[in-house]
Amino acid sequence: MRLTLIDERESDVDATIDGDRIVVSPDDLERVTGWALKPEGFCRGEMCVPVRGSVSNGEGVDLGAVASALHRSFVSSVEGGVAAFAGDPMSSGARASIDELELPDLDGRLVRMSDFAGRKRLLIA
Repeated sequence: MRLTLIDERESDVDATIDGDRIVVSPDDLERVTGWALKPEGFCRGEMCVPVRGSVSNGEGVDLGAVASALHRSFVSSVEGGVAAFAGDPMSSGARASIDELELPDLDGRLVRMSDFAGRKRLLIA
């Protein structure tokens, strides 16, 4: 069936209804959302989000599983031929610079990421 998929823009995609799942091709998912299904998870550019469980039925990608992996809301109306992702991908909507981050080190001393500006930083949490 044809389905209007809404993310940052709306696009028509071919979708399959598999029980309560809406499945689209990985190519359509990437075209509409920018997220590509790769062995390491859902990737957008250099950023990848690991995926737990099955997100693919071998023929396509379950849109509900995509939303769950990316911590986004997902609504759909199969009868209406529309589905939509809501919310900022991977965030609460807040934006900040890594330089604003202040955390205690292993000895309890406060470390500011801005103290290391201009250098490569690795944060292990």
